[in-house]
Amino acid sequence: MDFVRASLVLVALVMVGCGGGGPAPVAVQPPAQATGSDAVKLILEGVAASGELGSGAEDLRTAVKALNKPELLADVDALEGMTDPEAAKAKAKEMLGKL
Repeated sequence: MDFVRASLVLVALVMVGCGGGGPAPVAVQPPAQATGSDAVKLILEGVAASGELGSGAEDLRTAVKALNKPELLADVDALEGMTDPEAAKAKAKEMLGKL
């Protein structure tokens, strides 16, 4: 009986000693999103360096629409259709000049 009682006390002490006490939660802030002309400039600089628009096409279109510059929308269409990286680089630099 003493063995059972001692075992129960030992288990109770172990259980109490194992509670909580984990690291405190850390607040994480998401990175700021580039908006407006900053977003357009960032995307176009990437295209001017690489010659590829890739998946940034929709982001570029959305950012240009937010700027309310319809003349740049035609350039986005042209840039999307380009297959030659050097032509895409030149077009991106031209568009950067229009900002």
